[in-house]
Amino acid sequence: MNNNQCPKCKKHFEIEEMEADHITPWHEGGKTNAENCQMLCMHDNRIKSGK
Repeated sequence: MNNNQCPKCKKHFEIEEMEADHITPWHEGGKTNAENCQMLCMHDNRIKSGK
């Protein structure tokens, strides 16, 4: 990921406009580590399934 780019929509955001996300959700056994975390824009994080 480059310069605060959301990996879902590919748009650039200020870090304050982004939220931490687990790629594999906790409820599916996902861990909180660098390999399983990403920063998504607020919109994409909030519409992601599993919430």
